[in-house]
Amino acid sequence: ASQAPPEETEIFVGKDGYLQCMSTMMERWGIDRADRMRQSIQSFEDRAGAVEAERHDAERDVERDPKQTPSRRRRKTVFNAADVVPIPELPQNRLEDLFAARAATFDIGARSSSTSDVSSLIVDSTHQRILDLMVRSEAMQRQRESGNIRNDAVEHAVTELLATLQSCDFSRLTRSVLNDLRKVVVHHLEGGHNILSFVESRGVEALSRLEHPHLHQLLYGVLRIPGISTRLECMDLVAKFPAEMESCREDLQILRRALLQIRDREAAFRAFWTMAMHLGNTLNGSAAGGFRLSSLSKLLDLKSPDRKEMTLFHFVLLQLPCATVEALTDPELLNALKMASSKRTHTVHQDVLVHLDGFRRLEGFVATGSFKGERIPRMDGSDPFHQAMADFVRESQSACAELWASSMQVFQSYRDMGIFFQDLSYVYPPPGGAEEDRRKDLFGVLGNFVAECAKAQQEIDGSKDGPMGLGVQVLDSGFTPPYLSTSKAPPAPATPRRPEPPEPLEPLEPGTPETKALVSKFNVSPLSPLDPIMASPSREGPLLTPTPTALLG
Repeated sequence: ASQAPPEETEIFVGKDGYLQCMSTMMERWGIDRADRMRQSIQSFEDRAGAVEAERHDAERDVERDPKQTPSRRRRKTVFNAADVVPIPELPQNRLEDLFAARAATFDIGARSSSTSDVSSLIVDSTHQRILDLMVRSEAMQRQRESGNIRNDAVEHAVTELLATLQSCDFSRLTRSVLNDLRKVVVHHLEGGHNILSFVESRGVEALSRLEHPHLHQLLYGVLRIPGISTRLECMDLVAKFPAEMESCREDLQILRRALLQIRDREAAFRAFWTMAMHLGNTLNGSAAGGFRLSSLSKLLDLKSPDRKEMTLFHFVLLQLPCATVEALTDPELLNALKMASSKRTHTVHQDVLVHLDGFRRLEGFVATGSFKGERIPRMDGSDPFHQAMADFVRESQSACAELWASSMQVFQSYRDMGIFFQDLSYVYPPPGGAEEDRRKDLFGVLGNFVAECAKAQQEIDGSKDGPMGLGVQVLDSGFTPPYLSTSKAPPAPATPRRPEPPEPLEPLEPGTPETKALVSKFNVSPLSPLDPIMASPSREGPLLTPTPTALLG
């Protein structure tokens, strides 16, 4: 007989009544057998006294450790090592002093005189470093000026900083100091850690018991100044005014120089545009009155079938006198257009508006006492802030009026240039850099044009060491264009300059009808070849979208 274990075979008992009854009985036998086993174990434990033994062990444990309440028998685990390692008793208050979490802030409503629950009200470590650096820099500056070393140099620096801030001494209040102070003040007021409420409830002496008491005294002194956040914003406008004014003037001068370069070469631009239009109409058999600035690149795409290197752009230059081509390729013109293009007309315009808008807000504050709708109350006693703002507005009115007049001249002349090139919508208003904006800056368009003229001229003339130029190839074909038939004499004299702008008018008081007329009329010398009044008679301000009525003029 085989010694191998019998193989198990699955039998489906659903349709066999005998097998189904056997399966049911086996399940019942299993359940009954488990119940009988539990009863047998329970009976054995009762007879053997296991319950009494467990109770006896528990009483023995209580005798060893009176604090342990009688409970079920503890098993020997990693947490049951009192018999092996002695566990010392530590007071609860000592553990709390070592490890309990301390509050970083305080309850403003609390009136307790104790300060043990507060360590610092300047919770931002960056702001602590800002204030500490500010105090130490002031202390070192005072020490260099006096030549004496004070024991209380830090406390003295805090006092001097507060005095400088209250007196609006801009010789010491740099932009970085004002910006850092305003950042700390705004964050402190918005974060809910109000040092004023802390001092009100616990007294000024409580500041000396905090961490970095000199920084808390500085912050408390700053926040005591009424409307300090708005004051710092006004003072920042005053501090940055000279640098921003100079930057706006320089940028406007760069744009003005480029406009003058274009105006002085009016005849050369007219000659190229007219010749290109004439040749295009001849090729197309049409009578178009002009072409768009965006079509300049197409002159480079159209090439001669006989000479692949010869484009329509080269041919237009060949049809112009040499003096005209020299005027279009003048390095001074190219440099002026590149510098103006790098500044971006839209950016310069926005900088001027932001700068003048800040001055206008300060002017409104001097007149009404409110800045951006927020009233700045005066301090008790003398308050130099209001007088300093009034003096600044009075002294800066003339410079702002001159800047506004200069910007009106530049930006309106830029618009007139767009009308002169008969493609105003392509360059005006100047693009702001949006991807969907298809407009181009006029200085960038003309800068690329002049660069292509210089490149094409070099290809026509050729180089001494390089291949033969296109001009020589054209002469070999028996055709002598005007560019090659005229000698390279000195460049033709530029278009006579118009009179320079008159001296700036005396500043007028703001809000008077004369001032309104001064800034709304184009009463300075134009920079474009067009008469500005004829070009756009219904002006309302610089860089405004032209109306159809204005274009009809």
